[in-house]
Amino acid sequence: MSVICPILFMGGLVAFIFLLISLQAHNVGNRSYKTLAALVEDLEPRLGLEGTFPDRRFAGVADVAFDGSLPSGRGAHVRFLLEGKLEITRLRVAADDAPRLTITEETILTPLAKWLGIVREIEVGDKRFDDRFLLESRSERIEKVLRPEVRSLITRAFDEFKLRKLELDNGSLAADLTRMSLDPHEYGDLLALLDEIALAFDRTKIRIHALGTDRFALSGIGGKTRCAYCHEHVTGEEPELVACDRCHTVFHEECWAELGHCGVIGCTGGKPERGRVH
Repeated sequence: MSVICPILFMGGLVAFIFLLISLQAHNVGNRSYKTLAALVEDLEPRLGLEGTFPDRRFAGVADVAFDGSLPSGRGAHVRFLLEGKLEITRLRVAADDAPRLTITEETILTPLAKWLGIVREIEVGDKRFDDRFLLESRSERIEKVLRPEVRSLITRAFDEFKLRKLELDNGSLAADLTRMSLDPHEYGDLLALLDEIALAFDRTKIRIHALGTDRFALSGIGGKTRCAYCHEHVTGEEPELVACDRCHTVFHEECWAELGHCGVIGCTGGKPERGRVH
């Protein structure tokens, strides 16, 4: 009898714990879901992405994933992560390959980190933007990509969606925010904004008449192909176009001469491809 009672007690305790876990709500932002299925059912139509979660007893929000494509055709993903004790939502959209660029808001500790050399800051020459945001990249050529309209979109993303970090790396643009900081019904709007920002880093195949072959032009906001230095629209028919001999990105001849090298982030190209007309 003395042995059976403790066993029954432990069994009852385990059953009680299981009951508490099964009744525990799944919280995201200001919303609470009784089941992971309810969470997926609610967010799928709002995101336009397919939601999945494992069929096991102890699955939680961190096991839910949303994948698919945005109306533009750009791939998109939503994940719920744990970074230490911090619950993170990461929304990611596909972006053209480029070296890593990380954008965070500066804090009172940022000046000390700069002084100690812990962070290496890149500035774009916009005092208001540079004073607010910390840009970290392996490339110094970031200012030509983060044009005023792109900086405006980035600022909007932090203001409206309470981002912790915006990061371009490994062919994607990702936004991190704490899981409880944003209504999940706003995730679709954030994905649409990331889609717009990612256009600034996209390249599009374009036929270059002067070279007699296909090369790449930055597409940018609005989708128009453009010179990678001055950002003016190019059609491919202009006789003065050249392309980087490494990444094959298109420039005006005068723009290349003024810059002296490829202006694409991370590219080390120093010679232009020229057509016979040059």
